[in-house]
Amino acid sequence: MDNTHDTTLPVETATADDNIFDDIVHTVEQDAQSVVDSITNEIQHLLAPDMSDTGIQWTIPTLTPALVNPSLVPDVAPAESAIIGDPLDDMSFWHLQDANDTCAIASQQFVIEQLTGQQVTEEQLVALSEQNGWYTPGAGTPPDDCGNLLQLFGLNVEHHTGATIDDISSQLAQGHGVIVGVDAEKIWGIPQTDASSTPLTSVPTIPGQGADHAVEVIGIDQRDPNNPMVVLNDSGTPNGAGELVPLATFLSAWADGGNVMVDAW
Repeated sequence: MDNTHDTTLPVETATADDNIFDDIVHTVEQDAQSVVDSITNEIQHLLAPDMSDTGIQWTIPTLTPALVNPSLVPDVAPAESAIIGDPLDDMSFWHLQDANDTCAIASQQFVIEQLTGQQVTEEQLVALSEQNGWYTPGAGTPPDDCGNLLQLFGLNVEHHTGATIDDISSQLAQGHGVIVGVDAEKIWGIPQTDASSTPLTSVPTIPGQGADHAVEVIGIDQRDPNNPMVVLNDSGTPNGAGELVPLATFLSAWADGGNVMVDAW
């Protein structure tokens, strides 16, 4: 006796009602997409009317990448007018200095390569400085001689004492190279009692000054008016490419050296 049951469901054939239903669904989907496209076009026209009319593809602008020390970068959209100088390009010329007293030579190397397009090594510049009496191993480069290498490579150089942050801003805005003398311990946040333990401060790198270190200023970041930053190429620290220093800290460290500034173009 066959106790099996036929579980096959009957196949229903399509009816006219089914076809009408499919047509309605298709029409609704087309209408919905048309509405979405229309709204999208209107939004793009409002945000970028000139571009939408010329056929240029409208894109959302990307944010400028953080320089260095991302935790110090304010979480706001960057505005080019609020960043003086070209730090993102200039930081690519940075390297760690070869000796504990060659900061002024390394800083001049950065400026030479940025402004002349010539590639030179720190070793070559040290040799030239020694030959001309601009650098003494174990003592460093006197402030009056910082800039001589720049002139040797055809750059115009001016020395300033008692300069201001506005002076730095003006030079950066013109595309000039700027080197200053600073108190390294303040820049790096090292207590004065611990200064003797750091390699760069074990010898006076800038004789006759309260400052003991030379750095290149490559930008001023004013995107956050309540927390402006000075951007450095600091050859004395592994994190020195695009080093961000709060303005108040920089001014204090710079004042220790008499606000000396070397301007080159």
